[in-house]
Formats: sequence, C-alpha cells, structure tokens
Amino acid sequence: MADNDNAVAAEWHEKRRQYKETCLKNMSGLNADQLKTIEDAVRVLNGVLQSIHDCQDLWMSEIREMDNVYWRLQNNFPKAEELDEE
Repeated sequence: MADNDNAVAAEWHEKRRQYKETCLKNMSGLNADQLKTIEDAVRVLNGVLQSIHDCQDLWMSEIREMDNVYWRLQNNFPKAEELDEE
C-alpha cells in the first residue's frame, strides 16, 4: 500500500511540476504591464482576504485597490468578443 501511495504522490508532483512549467512558459509571453497587473491583483486579493479573515470587515481603501486592480485586469486582458467591437 505504501508503494502505491508513493507512486501516486510522485505522479501528482510530476503533474504539478509540468503544470508550473507550462504556466511559467505562458507567463513569459506577457508584457510588463500584464505581469505587474497580475502581481498586484494577487497582492490586493491576499490583503482583502486577510482582512476579511482577521476582522470580518473591509476598509474602503482595500475596496478601492480591489476596484483599481479589477479594471487593470479588464484593460490588460481583453476578451475576444471585445476585439470585434472596435
């Protein structure tokens, strides 16, 4: 049974490594603004979720940051149907 568990764990780790490798490869195709937007979105969402977890509340400044990063995501990653609108 332990050998089977080790094989399953090894398979999972290999799939996870391949997934991360694919993600990094894909991210290398993003421009600097897109990368910065993703990094900021992760930072802002982490802060917002931490505030919710800690005090069950949000600060208006966190809502403003979340709104700003939302629109940066929208502007940096247009949907295919939006390209046809212009």
